[in-house]
Amino acid sequence: MQLRLPSVALTLSLLLAGCGGTERGEFRTVKADGASETPAEAIEAETRDTSATPATDPLPEEGPAVVEAESPADPPLTEVVTLVAAEVEAPADSVEPEEGVRRSVEPLVPEPEFRRERDGALRVSFDDIDLKRIIDVERPTVDTPRDLPEWLSALDGQRIRIAGFMKPNERVTDIPHFIFVRDNGVCCFGQQAKLYDMIHVRLREGTTTDFIQGRPFDVEGVFRIKPTVFLDELVFFYHLENAAVVPD
Repeated sequence: MQLRLPSVALTLSLLLAGCGGTERGEFRTVKADGASETPAEAIEAETRDTSATPATDPLPEEGPAVVEAESPADPPLTEVVTLVAAEVEAPADSVEPEEGVRRSVEPLVPEPEFRRERDGALRVSFDDIDLKRIIDVERPTVDTPRDLPEWLSALDGQRIRIAGFMKPNERVTDIPHFIFVRDNGVCCFGQQAKLYDMIHVRLREGTTTDFIQGRPFDVEGVFRIKPTVFLDELVFFYHLENAAVVPD
């Protein structure tokens, strides 16, 4: 027995060297046809084969075929990003507050006096529509219009003129609508502005404007308090419709 042990050990060494290893000591997978491959080669081959049509199991001879209903795919995240970047190209759902229902919320500020411009538009500022300042609401909901004081609700449908800044847009020319914000500081640039610090402006049909960078300007249009929901998220609270950029 002692004379045969070295022979057995030598045989095992030869088997390991010839079947499972390479000159560098790598293990290889030996296929039925005699070819061999390393784990890295096997992964690469499997990756290349992913484009091929997978084999399908034969259907059973007996029994009804089972068809699984396809569940609707979740909307891709890029839709949300596109919504903000493209300034709501796709129509979003506008939620109208329930008429005749008003909750008693005491405003924190007195009713302001709005002066009229020469063309009859009311001069309004972002302070006049600041929900945090007026009713201490930082995150409005679709029900918030019921909490507004009557003087703010009465602005809905009025033609107003307001000063602010144009938020950067994907386009720099021929812009039909844009986001108008309170200022160009930390409140509105570099992060998502508060809903009461921005207005979605849609210019008169057939008109456009170019991007106005770094300076305030006036916009005039029909003011709307219209909570707008997209993908279950409130994206706008205020709108200016049929609007125009007031020339300097």
